[in-house]
Amino acid sequence: MRSAQTFLSIGRDQRLGTVDSGLVTVFTKRTHHPLDFIGDREKNEPKTNPNPGISCRKKPVKRRNDRIFLPSEPKFVTRFNAKLRELTFNEAPENLYGKNPPLDYYNSVMADQIAYLDLPAQIRGLRKELDAALARTLDNCSFCLGPDVAQFEKDFAAYCGAKHCAGFNSGTSALHVALLALGVGQGDEVITTPFTFVATSWAISYVGAKPVFVDIDDATFNINPALIERAITPRTKAVLPVHLYGQPFDVDAVLAICRKHKLPMVEDACQSHGAKYKGKTIGAFGEISCYSFYPGKNLGSCGEGGAFVTNNDQYAARAKSLREHGSTQRYYHDEIGFNYRMEGFQGAVLGVKLKHLNKWTAERQRVARRYTELLAGTPLQLPHEADFAESVWHLYAVRHPRRDELKKFLEDNKVGCAIHYPIPLHLQKAYAYLGHKPGDFPVAEKAARECLSLPIYPELTDAQIQRVVEVVKNFFK
Repeated sequence: MRSAQTFLSIGRDQRLGTVDSGLVTVFTKRTHHPLDFIGDREKNEPKTNPNPGISCRKKPVKRRNDRIFLPSEPKFVTRFNAKLRELTFNEAPENLYGKNPPLDYYNSVMADQIAYLDLPAQIRGLRKELDAALARTLDNCSFCLGPDVAQFEKDFAAYCGAKHCAGFNSGTSALHVALLALGVGQGDEVITTPFTFVATSWAISYVGAKPVFVDIDDATFNINPALIERAITPRTKAVLPVHLYGQPFDVDAVLAICRKHKLPMVEDACQSHGAKYKGKTIGAFGEISCYSFYPGKNLGSCGEGGAFVTNNDQYAARAKSLREHGSTQRYYHDEIGFNYRMEGFQGAVLGVKLKHLNKWTAERQRVARRYTELLAGTPLQLPHEADFAESVWHLYAVRHPRRDELKKFLEDNKVGCAIHYPIPLHLQKAYAYLGHKPGDFPVAEKAARECLSLPIYPELTDAQIQRVVEVVKNFFK
């Protein structure tokens, strides 16, 4: 039988062990109840101790109903898979080995797949809260908007430091309505970035306007404010920058240009819930800010969802009318509107998750700091957090010219990763009519060729982080 190392959970003790041919070697951190050193007497096996301060002993494995028991350990240990290759683990190794366990150790410990995103882990931790919230919505039959959405709107507006929040069925819909509320229409131009998810430019196209792209800053991936002013024409009606990957763009620099030319700024904050610019939470700097609650976002629904956030009473009222078929009174329609309402179930889910967002953000920041520490000195270009920004690390995107090879190597070694984004917007087929060609926005194009997103989420353990790093380093050996 193949040997595998893992962490065991035995009652309140978390232990590191090796399963090998029906025997389990259990190591545990010394506490006021240390384990004795015990070898396998029948095989005259010597006592072993892989690390000072860790005691160990070998014991035969007992199986019962697909579970593992140890002699003299009456409590359930853990489940194991059919091939007995890996046991689930509940404890990070730094609690056993100290702050810096040896990197090569993780190749044996973490042989299982490291997901790019582990939503099931998040849901498991919230299941009781979510079940109760969804049951309440079901009992109340408040499926379209309703009290759960209204309460979330109130709470999220306060979270963003804004006066109003209108819940939408997606961030795309919120962006669409934001431009309508500002009066952007056929033949107008809106300045934005070519390096983002396509929904940003969809909103511009939906209202009949033309997206005018401005290249990005090489370090932050965000729009380069120094290039905005030269893109302004008499047809320009708004500026729509994106807080990309969880990091705020340079708000003051963009706002100064907008004020000079009397242009409204719409913040696309769909990836940056709770991010801060110069210590202030984003969401109320521009005339309107828009958010997405797609399930993979830092604050994600269990389906689709979005928000329109503003301090302007008129914009808020029009947004709420447009999302509900252009109606402020049932069956009376003041203008052509849309079915963009947030579902009650999503309002309930988001109400639960919002309470945990700050904690999740802190965990994402922990993961980002650890990556930055461990990947320093590698050939990768690491993410840069601007001095004015406090990123919420929706993504941790590294860069390298051999991105595609690195991606395959990570995946072959059971490490999930993703590309955000492989083709900048100006080179997408949908925007061929704009007449752009390769080389028009070289910084965005270079980023598209080189960027690779590593796993980052609150539940990512230090063991998993170190395994990701070790695989990356192995690629460059």
